[in-house]
Amino acid sequence: MNIETSLSLSDPFCVDRHRDELKEFIEEYVDLVFCNFDEAKMFAQSETMADVSAFFQSFGKKIAMTASAEGAYYFHGETVAHQPAQKLNRSLIQQVQVIILQLAFLINIYQTKQLMRP
Repeated sequence: MNIETSLSLSDPFCVDRHRDELKEFIEEYVDLVFCNFDEAKMFAQSETMADVSAFFQSFGKKIAMTASAEGAYYFHGETVAHQPAQKLNRSLIQQVQVIILQLAFLINIYQTKQLMRP
């Protein structure tokens, strides 16, 4: 069974402290990385979007990165996609957060069941 794996970099401090181990783990076991721009800067050891973009393009993994008011980016090889941010009201943001958490929970349950099959 071929199941893609994902990892969230989670925290700039963790990325800074464990960068080499994370990079090695991602290269070996992870298909898709989620991060924000601060975590991406730590991982790429750079401060500019251009350098982060170049790093992720050469990294060879699928990367989904949020960048606050700039929106979100997707990197995979030479592919770079940008989705500009849209202004949302607080109520809608909270609804979206709940939906994302529910979706992540369901995906986790599905993947766990798939891995436990004989």
